[in-house]
Amino acid sequence: MTDWKLTFLGTGTSTGVPQIGCRCGVCSSDDPRDHRLRTSALLEADGYNLLLDCGPDFRQQMLRCGSPRIDAVAITHSHYDHTGGLDDLRPYAYGDSPLPIHCSKDVALAITQRLPYCFGMTDYPGVPRLRTSVFRPYTTFRSGPLDIMPLDIDHGRMMISGFRIGPVTYITDCHTMPPATLDAINGTETLVINALRIDPHPT
Repeated sequence: MTDWKLTFLGTGTSTGVPQIGCRCGVCSSDDPRDHRLRTSALLEADGYNLLLDCGPDFRQQMLRCGSPRIDAVAITHSHYDHTGGLDDLRPYAYGDSPLPIHCSKDVALAITQRLPYCFGMTDYPGVPRLRTSVFRPYTTFRSGPLDIMPLDIDHGRMMISGFRIGPVTYITDCHTMPPATLDAINGTETLVINALRIDPHPT
């Protein structure tokens, strides 16, 4: 990438911040830094726009940043806070060329079962036209001008994907990293990664 920009569309938890019904100091705060949408980002590189995750706040996120073009989507994992906005890709996914959704095999299965009408399994008019493009960990694939290496990330109870894209590494929901991922991100200029508390999260 010779010219790139990374925009954080959301940095909140799976429920968003503030959380519905919560009266804690953070959720009751008037500080705009305590008002965060679900996790997603937009990578703009050499005129190509890659959306990283597409959660339930996607519509609001796009309106906030001026509704930029989306050329492809890369999904880290199938949880709703990372895929719940796929139906709202309608303005970007119509006509003869379905919008590519780069994802692992298990994510492809989950989202096609959840939204079969988006993947050509029905002929209902007006639905988004999406196409899964399945990747394998540590096997670089091409999306427009981007070379993307999927990375294994331990989410705690499941393995999910992070992405090394040129000088940028994007990782979310990380509990631990396998040694192969640590090796793969060596030399990263910009590392995006979540932060976990040391003690277990209260339930």
